Amino acid sequence: LNSDSDKKECFEIIQRSYPNGADVTLNIKTDDNTKIEHLSIEGIEYTLISYEKNLNGLLWDSGNIGCEINGNINRDDILKVAKSMK
Repeated sequence: LNSDSDKKECFEIIQRSYPNGADVTLNIKTDDNTKIEHLSIEGIEYTLISYEKNLNGLLWDSGNIGCEINGNINRDDILKVAKSMK
């Protein structure tokens, strides 16, 4: 969990290890304000889920590791954090 009181940003990073060949299903609760973007950056496929102005979630896989960042963090910053996790 990371928090920056100056920017009012707080987010968590979750990594899960999955067995090779495992199928993972993700259920996302959506409403009229939910936006889902599929991004490809430097060969990595990301799914960005935006619920409100700065309430975002970012999901991607790295081999058999599922990665997730969630919280009150803007789009640019959540992508910056994800790119730094190589």
